[in-house]
Amino acid sequence: MIANKIRNVISGSLAGYGIASFICLLFLQSRWVDLAPRSPDLALNLYLKHNEHGSTVFFSPFQATSCALMFATSIPLFFLSGVVAPKKNTKFEANYIAARAIWEEDDPSHIRKPAFIFGATGAPFIIYFAGSWLVHWLNANGIVFDLG
Repeated sequence: MIANKIRNVISGSLAGYGIASFICLLFLQSRWVDLAPRSPDLALNLYLKHNEHGSTVFFSPFQATSCALMFATSIPLFFLSGVVAPKKNTKFEANYIAARAIWEEDDPSHIRKPAFIFGATGAPFIIYFAGSWLVHWLNANGIVFDLG
């Protein structure tokens, strides 16, 4: 029973973090694209090309790494929350074209929703404080991620 609660807390937290992180990515990226120059500006360290629906702008290493890390972690963590979540009455059907699984949630203590809210409200703090420190550290050590 304790393992069930732990899995529900982890699942809810990951789902909340994944969704909130993706929303933060959309917000930051839209703001940065609006403010970014259309030609490289080496004086401001804006030289990494970013293509936003056909419009090319230039980001700094911090902006490019932040967007790449948020994009690369938010979606997989959301799907990982579905894998971690305890399930009951699982039914799996497959044929040559498609597969599907149907299950019922196994959350008798109803803890997944508060964990989701905790993960969603904690995500901006993790992103803006711990995430900015991590990106600065990566950039200082010569590591830059760029989605292009």
